[in-house]
Amino acid sequence: MNSEWFRRFTTSAGNGPRLVCFPHAGGSATAYTQLARALPADFDVVAVQYPGRQDRYDEAPFTCLDRLVASLSRRSTSSTAEANRSGPASSSSLTSAAAISRTASATAR
Repeated sequence: MNSEWFRRFTTSAGNGPRLVCFPHAGGSATAYTQLARALPADFDVVAVQYPGRQDRYDEAPFTCLDRLVASLSRRSTSSTAEANRSGPASSSSLTSAAAISRTASATAR
């Protein structure tokens, strides 16, 4: 599932639950390298790499959480479908993350 948006720091996807990690503001996907390697091999740990961070530094960062979530949702559909060909993980984690971020946005207003 390595792509411009998603990073995997292990040699293969686990057959268990997929854990999608979202870095803090100003953070990057590599913040989850040690976690990915420390968890049992059953876990499929995937970290999001935001535009404007590390190897995506040339890209404009998002300034609106709703747009970031919408963009991630669109990209996760195709990436998850591709990843599911090689394992049983589910896309529900990104759907849940989108709902959580919408709630956080509404609360912050």
